[in-house]
Amino acid sequence: MGESRKKSGWKLWAGIAALAGILCLSATMPAKAGTAINSIRLGSHPEYTRLVFDSTGDRPAKIEAPSAEGLTIRYGEVKAGNVLPKKYEARNSLVSAIALKNGSEIFISFRNPGAAVKTTVLQGSPPRAGHYRLILDFSSTPGSQAQQPAATPPRADGKEGEKSRKADPKGSRGAKSQNSAAVTPPASDGKTPSASDDAGAGPLFETADGYYSDHEQTMAQDGPQILEYYAAAVKAAPRHPNAPRAIFRSGMVSLALENPNKAEKFFQQVISDWPGNPLAFQCWVNLGKIFHQREAHIEAIEAFRSALRVSVPKSEKTEAVYNLGKEFSIVGAHKEAIESLNQCLTDDPGFYLKRPDLFKYLGESTFTLQQYDKSRDLLMRYLNLQKEYPDRDLVLAKVAEIFLHQGDQGLANRLYNYIQNHYPDSEGDYISKLRKAEIIEKRERGGPAGALVIYETLAGKKLPPALARLVSFKLASAEWKRGNSERSLELLEQALKNKMDANSQNEFKALRDKVALDFFKKSYADNNHSQVIQLYERYTPLIQSQQSQELEVQAAESYGTLKLFPSAVRIYERLLSGTKKKNEDWLLKTAQYCFQMGDMDKAAQYGRLIQSEALEPQKALLLGRICFRQEKYPDTIKTLSKLVLKQDATPAGMEPLVLYVKSQIELKKYDEAIPLAQKAVERLGEGDPEMRLQIGLLLNKCYQETKQPQKAIELMDSLLAIASSENQKDPLRYEMAKLYLGMGQKDKASEKLNELLQSTQSLWKVVAQQQLDSMQMARP
Repeated sequence: MGESRKKSGWKLWAGIAALAGILCLSATMPAKAGTAINSIRLGSHPEYTRLVFDSTGDRPAKIEAPSAEGLTIRYGEVKAGNVLPKKYEARNSLVSAIALKNGSEIFISFRNPGAAVKTTVLQGSPPRAGHYRLILDFSSTPGSQAQQPAATPPRADGKEGEKSRKADPKGSRGAKSQNSAAVTPPASDGKTPSASDDAGAGPLFETADGYYSDHEQTMAQDGPQILEYYAAAVKAAPRHPNAPRAIFRSGMVSLALENPNKAEKFFQQVISDWPGNPLAFQCWVNLGKIFHQREAHIEAIEAFRSALRVSVPKSEKTEAVYNLGKEFSIVGAHKEAIESLNQCLTDDPGFYLKRPDLFKYLGESTFTLQQYDKSRDLLMRYLNLQKEYPDRDLVLAKVAEIFLHQGDQGLANRLYNYIQNHYPDSEGDYISKLRKAEIIEKRERGGPAGALVIYETLAGKKLPPALARLVSFKLASAEWKRGNSERSLELLEQALKNKMDANSQNEFKALRDKVALDFFKKSYADNNHSQVIQLYERYTPLIQSQQSQELEVQAAESYGTLKLFPSAVRIYERLLSGTKKKNEDWLLKTAQYCFQMGDMDKAAQYGRLIQSEALEPQKALLLGRICFRQEKYPDTIKTLSKLVLKQDATPAGMEPLVLYVKSQIELKKYDEAIPLAQKAVERLGEGDPEMRLQIGLLLNKCYQETKQPQKAIELMDSLLAIASSENQKDPLRYEMAKLYLGMGQKDKASEKLNELLQSTQSLWKVVAQQQLDSMQMARP
């Protein structure tokens, strides 16, 4: 048995497992002698065990209710040949043995106490006189034993099913089938029908059609069986004249079983294999309805258009024309919608009685085309057809909106109030409140704040998707206008995660882009560089699509400010690669950030490209820094010489001098370094104590190396006066103590060391004490 048949058979069996009672086959038919059991087949499945008795002759007289031990089948007389007794060792089988008793009974032993059973009788395969199959399905569900009257199997000529329907004129049509679950489709024992031509498969199609007719009103329950009947028939004769109908009906059954994907495949098969068949029209119509349910409206339009191209009587096409017009209205093709819907009324003037919402769709399309008087009349006509339409509140809200567009705000407000009073918490009520908020928002004093309250209230309601999107859009826009860009972006991004039509998505994206760019610029203006980077990384494609060098530079500078130098360099390099004439400010920034990230070679490469005279000082300082970092001290002196000669006393201007003096010290050119350092200290005066300390320490180094301890002491003393913290003062005191000690002035050295003992820093206290102890031990 194929895998699909296994699954389908189990579904059939599972649907009746809870029924009570045991099937009594042919209860009113007298038993006759002579039944031959030709073969017995057992199939053990995870959910059930199936026994198939391939038999010839009389049907069983009775099948007893199963006991805990097993099940008894009574015949007039049984001839079992060599097929009985049988034992089954498989542990997953619910049946352990089958035995013939008294020549007229077959007893089926259960492996475990108790089982539910379902029986089915089918014609033999291939069909021949007196040949039938008795099928028993067992399940291990104690207390839910089930057996129902089996459907009378059709004769080989397919007429017996019709006879049974005539015998019961009411049949099971329009009511739940009492025996539907007890019928298993042909070939359920695993054998494929062997009919080699269409005529041989005729009974299979007749059987399936008969079962379909009997259970057309109960397809939600009996659909799986119908599908299996039709599948068996089509498999036996794929090109049979009845095959298109079988496949089409399989699609209709799949719709009843709420499986539109499967239904779509059946309808497509009919269209593909029999495009000229009248059933292709209904297939296209049903495909259009499936696409409509999926909100795939463009596909629905194509389906209904295709249906109208199939050759069928004009009277049958009105429904398809109506559906086409409806889809046009939904997608916004309003001229086409009006044309199609009016065509319905031309072809059948009374069609609106069948589809009153034709007027509604006409009203909505004429509204969009600003034909307000016509729209109002159509919508009112729709409302007057029936007083209790479920969407009455929505249509009234649309009429109120027409009054707004016609400038009658008072009448619109009265209608909105009517909707809110008579249809509270309806979609029309929410739309009324939304429109009122829009009116309030236009007021100069307190309008935006009042509207925002309404939008927030509506956002907390459980709204239909389309209305929820509109409220979210309004709320996001209001938040942006009041300066809360972050909240606005949050709302917009959340909305964009939900499914929406292309037009709505474009509107949300357009607003989201405006808010994001505005927020980016404002964050940079507020020096909120962290926020700038977050927005840049989140909306990089958007910002780059603006082709705005200013926005890119702002992002780069924010990265640089936060010392994220590699990211800043990447942006500047991309900007430089996109311009023919190199922007020298960008070259300088790129070089400086490369230096900051430690890439000296790349920093020097970009720095040398700078040709602007105005940028020459920055270029020289940068290259001097690079040379000094690379310990190329002669090159540092050469690069910075022009800047040093200017003797600029500003902190930025002092950096070249500091690097210059440090390079001379590294080259042991102390005598050349001293005059420059002295002039720098003099020019700084009382300004910038930090720079004075830095240059003073360099000068102190030069004095000590040139054996001028007294000048060094005087310099240290002046520096001590401007030092602002213990961290600065303690090293100066220690240097002075060493200088005094070197000059033999031990008392002054002890004085400075004792000052160090008062330091709050334990390291210097330890150093001072050690030096004092050493001096004490050195005394004679």
